[in-house]
Amino acid sequence: MIEQRIEQWYCLKAKIKREHFAAAILISPTNLEVFCPRVTITKNTIRGPKPFTEALFPGYLFSRFDFEKSSRLVKYSQDVIGIVKFGDRIPVIPDKTITQLKVALPGETAEIKPPRLQEGELAEIIQGCLKESLGG
Repeated sequence: MIEQRIEQWYCLKAKIKREHFAAAILISPTNLEVFCPRVTITKNTIRGPKPFTEALFPGYLFSRFDFEKSSRLVKYSQDVIGIVKFGDRIPVIPDKTITQLKVALPGETAEIKPPRLQEGELAEIIQGCLKESLGG
């Protein structure tokens, strides 16, 4: 009898700022497929602008595995807090959703550049709570 593997994508809760470590640990011994999208944001610091790379979804990552065979291993992996669930229901992430994210983030990292506004420049507020209060 051929053993059938049913691998699906699940959302995992990880320790904040440790998502990429959790992903690396899951890949290393288990060879599970993991997707941990990240974003690089340039922030102003005392020493000037500096790029910071953070999880696109802070505290979360995605992994594809056979739930019956690997859920225990995944759940108790270092830096993983657990598998996301709603009550007793554990949602499966559609393959299409992960594929779309991978297309949008080909290197698993997107770079967000800060707006290039200089002090004194005019800016138009086109939406949000400040639109009406500033005469928009």
